[in-house]
Amino acid sequence: MNKKKRVLMFIPSIQKGGGAEKVAVDLGNELIEKGYDVSMLLIHDYLEEYQFKGKHIRMGIDKSFGSKIGSVLNIAQYIGELSSHYDVIISHMERANIILGLSKRMKFFAAGTIGVNHNHKYYKKFGFKQLVKKTYPYLDKIVSVSEGVEQDFYNHFNKVINQEDLKYIHNMFDLEKIKELSLKEIPEGDEYMFNNKYTLITIGRFHEQKNPLGLIKAFVNVPKRYNLIMLGDGPLLDESRRLAVKLGVYDRVYMPGRIDNVFPYLKRSDFFVLNSRWEGFGLVIVEAMACGLYPIVVDCKSGPREIISNYLNGNLEEQNENYECTTIGALVKDNLNYILKHSRIFFGKMNDIKDLKDIESRVKDFDKKNIIKEWIDIINEV
Repeated sequence: MNKKKRVLMFIPSIQKGGGAEKVAVDLGNELIEKGYDVSMLLIHDYLEEYQFKGKHIRMGIDKSFGSKIGSVLNIAQYIGELSSHYDVIISHMERANIILGLSKRMKFFAAGTIGVNHNHKYYKKFGFKQLVKKTYPYLDKIVSVSEGVEQDFYNHFNKVINQEDLKYIHNMFDLEKIKELSLKEIPEGDEYMFNNKYTLITIGRFHEQKNPLGLIKAFVNVPKRYNLIMLGDGPLLDESRRLAVKLGVYDRVYMPGRIDNVFPYLKRSDFFVLNSRWEGFGLVIVEAMACGLYPIVVDCKSGPREIISNYLNGNLEEQNENYECTTIGALVKDNLNYILKHSRIFFGKMNDIKDLKDIESRVKDFDKKNIIKEWIDIINEV
């Protein structure tokens, strides 16, 4: 039997709350479970981090390093020095991918290299495009978290990147662990958030990407028999709270901050909603579906449409040019009977389980048992 490769994961940080950070840790931990020797190289340290089971290599660099060329060059040089101890280096997020490509360009090293693209936000920025053109061609493989991210990347960089070096691998989920966590009790102090007939829930950082202000504006149109729970923190949290007061929905919109175990809240809710401006993949959509929720999601670029089959296991709603989604509110208000008929309402409010089976079937495609095989194949390939 061939000896399993030594793997170095490289990412700016594994701070809790970040989707790409969670993906990197999940991949590293699953490779360890499969017998691989995996280490994690981190540029920044945070007090609250995802739990990685392998060795941590901490650089402890100040978080403002991004503007310091010298720091970037030092990191690239350090990776080159580490490369002799590993067979494969996998970088996550565009900044790390650029540094890994730069490292391989700067000096000889024998390790195979894989860069992982998690979204397509930066592709149109001139400075970013120039850095990608100068560094990404030195990566052996470029993995994207969705087909849409891969296609968008190739459309922008097909003059310097070979299509055969590209691959998309959807994010993986520990469905058994999600089910286990969803059975935990909701803290007694949070029961008040479920005091209405129906509960909508969304999860994500209060950040421009997730568009929390747009969701609150849309919720104004939702009948008063609905509550909205918004879990997460971020720079737009205080502004979102002020907007809920201004629009008169503060008594039905709950923003308690970041919750470590969101799964009991998902299981207790009736619908999952997501109003993002863009999503590389959309981790929380699958997590909600794994808890049996019917997702009502804006059809943003590009992950949601690769998860949801419209009207089969969820609803994809159009996004207007201003990223204002009024359709979530209008959909619940105008098409309530249809949605209720075609959702399972997990706690016995409805008996129609057709969509629950469709949801369960789709979620299984993202089980870690299936996705890890694709990663092992590409690791063995480089």
